[in-house]
Amino acid sequence: MRYSFAGPLITIAAGLILWLAVPDAVGPVNVDLIGQIIFWVGVVYLVIVLIAAAAPSRRRSTRRTVQDPGTGERIERSETDLT
Repeated sequence: MRYSFAGPLITIAAGLILWLAVPDAVGPVNVDLIGQIIFWVGVVYLVIVLIAAAAPSRRRSTRRTVQDPGTGERIERSETDLT
């Protein structure tokens, strides 16, 4: 399975922009705090994606070859299980 790092990186970038580049308060909203929250959510998201990408695959593939006794034909069968 392929994992994309775009989501966490965009979340981190958006949080940093709100935290560091936008004035602290816009009306009654504290943009600085919202930026910090979004940034840390992105960091946790990135850690989760990194752990999931590093985990070993749980796929198990088996291949079996037998010969049909009636025809003598060789039969090959492959199965992939998600365990």
